[in-house]
Amino acid sequence: LFKVIRTLKTQGVTFLYVSHRLDEVFDIADTITVLRNGKVIKTGAVKETKKSDIVNLMAGEKVLKTISSPSPTKFPETILSVNSLSLPKSLLKNVSFELKRGEIFGVFGLVGAGQNELIETLFGVHVPYGGTISVEGKEIHLKNPQSAMQCGILLIPGDRLSQGLILSFVVRENISLPILERFRIIPYCPIPHRKKEINHVYQMIRDFNIQTSGTEQIVSTLSGGNQQKVVLSKWIGYGAKILLCNEPTLGVDVVSRREIYHFLYNLSQKGTAIIVCSTDLEEITTISHKIGVMNQGKLVDILPNINITKSDILNRCYLGNGAGVR
Repeated sequence: LFKVIRTLKTQGVTFLYVSHRLDEVFDIADTITVLRNGKVIKTGAVKETKKSDIVNLMAGEKVLKTISSPSPTKFPETILSVNSLSLPKSLLKNVSFELKRGEIFGVFGLVGAGQNELIETLFGVHVPYGGTISVEGKEIHLKNPQSAMQCGILLIPGDRLSQGLILSFVVRENISLPILERFRIIPYCPIPHRKKEINHVYQMIRDFNIQTSGTEQIVSTLSGGNQQKVVLSKWIGYGAKILLCNEPTLGVDVVSRREIYHFLYNLSQKGTAIIVCSTDLEEITTISHKIGVMNQGKLVDILPNINITKSDILNRCYLGNGAGVR
């Protein structure tokens, strides 16, 4: 894509390139404009601008130049065991791994490598034809997402607009929908206790720093980062033993990304096991305790995130030459 853009630039074509990815902007752009809350904050030449300055302008505050990694997990118990998990058409091939409480397991692979199928199978979207899944030492049989939720397995989907939110609903409705029955005035009555519901929603708004005019704002009018926080908050409110995250920061700004990472870290410290599937290598190497690499439906290697390089991961990703699951 960038090669085509550069070729067309020499022919006099002007491009307006919109992205949250600063590396791309600094690679391809000549000038850069920062927008925040619908206003132009600053415009300048890329060669005269530092990335850290852009981050601060985007945030409207001083932010950390680097995002810290999670603290080591303090829980010895294994909560999830996957053994020889397989799907038809070789979408998954004998995938095996274990996950401890409080552990963040990053799964990286090229598009179509099988990471999406893995996370969807763990959420009951696909029924495996081979292998086993065990939670807290007990084998489970997932036939649909509801059965996964009953086992404490929850999913933050990769496409928040079509899978994570009801865009015509307000913030309150999106956050409280999964747990609406908890706010019933009396058992078996579908009418919720509105005050309890609103108190819960306000708590989520505060905890997740959701920038909204109030509980009744239509969720489609929020920014991408705040929409993603709504998706996270509704499932965090539900409660999870195992949280599956598919591209959790896709299309969100740098400040929301940092906040989402810290939310995941806090959950990890409380004992929630987390699996993050992402095609963002920087993200995977930043937030994971250990990293799995997928290639053509296989989990070719699992690496502890200690002094690991991007080349280590990409070699396994492209060549499929792992040293075995560890």
